[in-house]
Amino acid sequence: MPCQYPRLTSSSKMISVNTRIAVTGLGYIGLPLAFGFGARLSTTGFDTTRQRINELNEGSDKMLEVDGDELRVAPRVSHTADTERTCSTDVYSVTIPTAIDDFKKSNVRPLVAA
Repeated sequence: MPCQYPRLTSSSKMISVNTRIAVTGLGYIGLPLAFGFGARLSTTGFDTTRQRINELNEGSDKMLEVDGDELRVAPRVSHTADTERTCSTDVYSVTIPTAIDDFKKSNVRPLVAA
């Protein structure tokens, strides 16, 4: 069953120590962002590339965005390619590529897919 994402309203809860964060896209922006949030809050990093998730779960980052020691000892950060693991999240951050083509037109397909 697809996630039922919460609707934000003016009465939505504020960020607290119990807030759960999801960061979509674990590249050069998303991975450091996830670890920044994960310093204090429960954070799930999501990426569609299973090889990337496996690498991160093994404590390695070939892109060298986050130090290997930090990957291995970050109790509040997890990584997944399973959208179901982000369903109970309170805050979503989307950090995906928005490249431009030869005509300087933005390719928003990755954003729409996210």
